[in-house]
Amino acid sequence: MDNVFFHCTGTVAAGTSHIAKGKQCEDAIYRAGSSNGVQAIALCDGAGSAAYARQGAELTAQTAAELAAKDFSALWKMSASKREKAILDVVLMKLYQRAKALETDISELSCTLLLAALDPADGRGFTLHIGDGLIIGRNTNGQTRLLSYYRGRVHLNLTRFVTSIRTECVTARTSDITGFLLTSDGPEPYLANGRQLLRTSSMLLDLSFLLPEQKMNSEYSSLIQKMKKHGMYDDASFITLTKNSAVESVFHTMHTKLRKQLYGVSEQTRRSTERQTAAMLSMLAQNPDGLSLHAVRQTLHVHKDRIAKERLRPMLRSGAVQFRGGRYYLHAGEAV
Repeated sequence: MDNVFFHCTGTVAAGTSHIAKGKQCEDAIYRAGSSNGVQAIALCDGAGSAAYARQGAELTAQTAAELAAKDFSALWKMSASKREKAILDVVLMKLYQRAKALETDISELSCTLLLAALDPADGRGFTLHIGDGLIIGRNTNGQTRLLSYYRGRVHLNLTRFVTSIRTECVTARTSDITGFLLTSDGPEPYLANGRQLLRTSSMLLDLSFLLPEQKMNSEYSSLIQKMKKHGMYDDASFITLTKNSAVESVFHTMHTKLRKQLYGVSEQTRRSTERQTAAMLSMLAQNPDGLSLHAVRQTLHVHKDRIAKERLRPMLRSGAVQFRGGRYYLHAGEAV
């Protein structure tokens, strides 16, 4: 599904404990969109004790994301309790239908649910969170914030599920979020210490604004391998939803080492060059059909193709900018 407003990346990976037992990954991620541009993402972690955990996670993620995208305006206007009920009623109906087809109890499809949706027109959004995992957001001021986390943890591996009786749910409306990162509980200790986000969280979310899906998959894979070496044994899943219009803001506030790596702009780079690079990213975000080399030259205020291409080289190498059919595109000039 094409969408010029948003960029989405994500991955799921089986944990070492599941691999050792010959089990598949029981996490699921899903993205859905509506005809008016609203996008929604969902992440579900299937209960390890449930016989059909993977099926439950996949069905819940798809149902919740599609509902959030399709009925976004109505859900956003609701009170928190009504929004929670509206979403859970539909999810549970689908799970009961699947349980009946499988001739099993609905508890065998148990999973958590993390959900986020954004409207490109006015910046409205909302989140819903049942069970463990993290919902992280980047706001219009460039701050990365922990929007919700599982508050009921008492014992290790004890959480709430969508199928739990009187399950604990957190849902909230947003108006200043330009990007969401949802993650399962496996990577949680490496992204946050209690309510305090670690640097890895902000860098990962920043990268998801800037890199195409293939490059982000490499980043996810590298991060998951590092986490496994440090003791992570559970399944690991990530999904992000970011607004293309915020790319220039991310460029200005991102870590200097990351900016140099992606764009060839360092602390020693002249301010004028930095401003021109930011302006070019803004132009690319506003032009999903891409820019010609002539347009790039004008934005960068250079008179020779050779100099413009030199400026573009680190961005093309990192994947932050792509060249196709004689034109230059922001990563998200692709269908997402």
